[in-house]
Amino acid sequence: MLTSKQPWKCQRTNKTYVVDTGLEDSWLEALNGFDHLYLHSVCEGHLDGTRWASRKSMPVLRLSIEPSLFERLQAEQRSPEPQIMALFTASALRETTNIQHGWSDILPNDYSIHLDAKQDRASDDMEPWVREWFSDAIVFLRHVDCHLSMEMKRVSGAQV
Repeated sequence: MLTSKQPWKCQRTNKTYVVDTGLEDSWLEALNGFDHLYLHSVCEGHLDGTRWASRKSMPVLRLSIEPSLFERLQAEQRSPEPQIMALFTASALRETTNIQHGWSDILPNDYSIHLDAKQDRASDDMEPWVREWFSDAIVFLRHVDCHLSMEMKRVSGAQV
């Protein structure tokens, strides 16, 4: 494992959240701007991180589907899994990312999406592949959010 030459630095994005210094504001705004996805965790990856600890060696994103949509999908016994997997397979992330998604075993009303880059960080400096990974992840998640918006309209229309 490579070790970082710099101490871990964070920056505050507001009075509640602390995020890694290298995360661009535009990424954070995009990740917090979805209609039906809620960002739980984001990490740029760290030289002294690991794949199994909370301090990761690779970029990661952790999101959930908003509870109101989750409840409607659950009431209809519908799952977004096939559509999310199809969107993932068609995305640039399919080669660079491991995805886990599905109904939570821990939280009763949670459908989560976990994206983990397959590559570990090799530098303290923001590497070009990490920038590309976040850009690709945001594009993928926009497609998922758009699908969920269409699903919400379909479900809402069926209930009227």
